Amino acid sequence: MTVPVLVVWGEEDGIAPLKYGRGYADSFPDGHFAPIPDAGHFPQIEQMGRTLGAIADFVSAIVKPDASA
Repeated sequence: MTVPVLVVWGEEDGIAPLKYGRGYADSFPDGHFAPIPDAGHFPQIEQMGRTLGAIADFVSAIVKPDASA
């Protein structure tokens, strides 16, 4: 994998613990981890705004850091 990777994980995930998500992100050379508060196994559904915010932050800070808003 040669591109930055974002792993988004619900802090309250009852199926796969938070440390599993961190480990998954760490397995990529340029892996980044974004825990989502008040979300379980489906943060993209349970906390859509926070999930989209994490993705937007990742894109602006890591993927396209020189892009002006």
